[in-house]
Amino acid sequence: MTKARDPLTVADAVTDIAKELGWDEAAALFGCTVRMVAAWSDPDDPREPSLRQSLALDAAYRAKTGQDFAPIQAAYSHQLDQLQAPVGNAEALRHHIGAVAKESGEVIGALVAASDPNADQSAHKAAARELDELAEEVARARACLAPKLRVVS
Repeated sequence: MTKARDPLTVADAVTDIAKELGWDEAAALFGCTVRMVAAWSDPDDPREPSLRQSLALDAAYRAKTGQDFAPIQAAYSHQLDQLQAPVGNAEALRHHIGAVAKESGEVIGALVAASDPNADQSAHKAAARELDELAEEVARARACLAPKLRVVS
C-alpha cells in the first residue's frame, strides 16, 4: 500500500525523484541502500537526506528530466514560507487572488508568444520572467494560507 505524502514535503520530493531516476540509481548517487532512500521518502520516518545529498538528488533529477525544477528545493522553500508566514491575513489573500489571476493571464500570453516557431530570445526571456512573477505571487498567496495549514514535515 502506498503511503499518502503531503505535497511539498521532503518525503514527497524524494519519492518523485526516485521514481524518475529509479530507486537503485538514487541510492547509487551516495553508495547507500535503496532502503535508506525509501526511509527518506517515508513521511513517518524522521530521517531526511543531508544538504549535500539533497542537492545531488535535485541535480540528478534536473539532468534526467531536462527541467529546471528541483523537488527538494521546492519542499524546503515551502517549509520556509510556512515558518515565516503572516498570521493569516484574509485581506492580503484577496489581494493575491487578483495578482495570481493577472499574472496567470500574462503567463499564458507570453507562453503563446514563445511557442511561435519564429519566436526570438526576447520572447523566451519574457515568458520565463512572467513564469517567475506568477510563481512569486502563487508563493505569496500560499503563505497567506500557511497559518491554516501549519504542517511542516
